[in-house]
Amino acid sequence: MKLLLFIFVSCFNVAIAQQSNFYPVKMGEIPTRVLPNEAMYAMPAFTRGTAFFRDGTASEQKFNYNFLLDEMHFIGAAGDTLAIADPVLLKSVVIDSNVFYYEKGYVQEMLKAGNYILAVKRQTLQVVNQKRGGYDATSETGAIKTFNSVILSNQNYKLQVRTDVLFQQQFAYYLGTSGNSFVKASRKNFHLLFPGKDLKTYLKENSINFNSPADLKALLQFCTR
Repeated sequence: MKLLLFIFVSCFNVAIAQQSNFYPVKMGEIPTRVLPNEAMYAMPAFTRGTAFFRDGTASEQKFNYNFLLDEMHFIGAAGDTLAIADPVLLKSVVIDSNVFYYEKGYVQEMLKAGNYILAVKRQTLQVVNQKRGGYDATSETGAIKTFNSVILSNQNYKLQVRTDVLFQQQFAYYLGTSGNSFVKASRKNFHLLFPGKDLKTYLKENSINFNSPADLKALLQFCTR
């Protein structure tokens, strides 16, 4: 299947980090140019992988997930960094041992147990500025919480921050099925997805932090035994 594309900025290589870091961006700077590698991409380098589509087709490319823009990027034939423009057509993107799914945004598989998937959504977001909006663009809603690019006439316009701002890495955890239907990995949703399990006793005997990957993995393994 032919991928629907648009041209983006040149790539950055980064390592994944499981912690919340803060990154300053000064007035007039373009975040995609000044943020460090680890605030941009999920993997240290673009790596060969396969995009599987819902119609049964597949495409092999060198991929990397950009969690600043929530886009799946790959290297085109001309060496440009491109992004999949219609991710709703995706079933999954497999890059080595990394598996990504799309449902209103990308999530990365952490654990697959039976028909269930524990996934993480990693994002780099602007820390909310309560006094004024962060970007040099008109917005009826005031402060913009996330950085993105604007596509006009097939050109990619990079937005500059118009005041000193902070970006922060944030993590959210989701439960899904093989059908790519994901919900927040919360106490309520564990009860809804696993009504036959004695979760009340398990949660009473085990102190579960629903923001802890290790605790969530253990809980899913209990639920799928």
